[in-house]
Amino acid sequence: MLCKICPTCKHKNNQDELICKSCLTPIDSVDIVDCEEVKKQKDYVEFVFDRYTIKLYDGDIVGREHKAQEFLKDKLTISREHLEVKKEEDKFFIVDKNSTNGVYLNGKKIESNKKIQIKSGDELSLSKQLKCKVKI
Repeated sequence: MLCKICPTCKHKNNQDELICKSCLTPIDSVDIVDCEEVKKQKDYVEFVFDRYTIKLYDGDIVGREHKAQEFLKDKLTISREHLEVKKEEDKFFIVDKNSTNGVYLNGKKIESNKKIQIKSGDELSLSKQLKCKVKI
């Protein structure tokens, strides 16, 4: 089934609609997509640690004073704002928020404030001490 997905409220509209039926946002220039394919895409990524899993959405910040603070508050090698998760279309990215001890993707340190794509199965290290697997 083909449809238009409202960029504001994510409502699935008929492909011939010009205005979202849910929030009245103009959708005349929104691309027509296969709604079944959209349904299969996750809107979150999981960081799977040894004892816990963190579910992260676009814009979430991981750190001792943000998302996952209940697990990270005692880990002094983790910055208060360590990394940010971003989602663009169907791809996920991470950004090192200028953390003190860095972010490593598959063993390689990533540059601060640079957006790097992540994929399922990637190994992510917050500092060199705390590792997890990426699951999309």
